[in-house]
Amino acid sequence: ARLNAGTRGADLVFYIRAGEAVRTVAAFNAICRLSDHPGWEVRAAVARALRLFRSEDATEALRALLRDEDWRVRAKAAASAATAGAADLVPNVADALHDDQWWVRYRAALALARFGVPGRAELTLVRTTGDRFASDMATMVGGLADGALAELADAQ
Repeated sequence: ARLNAGTRGADLVFYIRAGEAVRTVAAFNAICRLSDHPGWEVRAAVARALRLFRSEDATEALRALLRDEDWRVRAKAAASAATAGAADLVPNVADALHDDQWWVRYRAALALARFGVPGRAELTLVRTTGDRFASDMATMVGGLADGALAELADAQ
């Protein structure tokens, strides 16, 4: 009941974390509805929480959060996309490799590597583009061993 836009921002972040812990469909549906909240901290918490939930609404929320105005939200959304297993987000995460913030590019590259074959194909493709920063990130992450990749990707 407290997962609504009328709740104070700092409290809402706490309630989103609580919603993650209980892992009910009702909690995640309420969390999805907060993806356009005015506070970046709330949107970042939503992006983080959606790594645990698969649904069409969650995928659409992550797609929107990957285009968020705040780089911290975009980075969380990129990190969550692969964990949520939303393979149809691969093109959106690949676009995030061209972000102007290196942390977003880093989280996007890690996510693409975790998507398996389609994500690794995007990393390979990005290496040949004219975007030096995206290419460098794709090269760095593409060369990581699976264990290192898992450890880095899980560090939120």
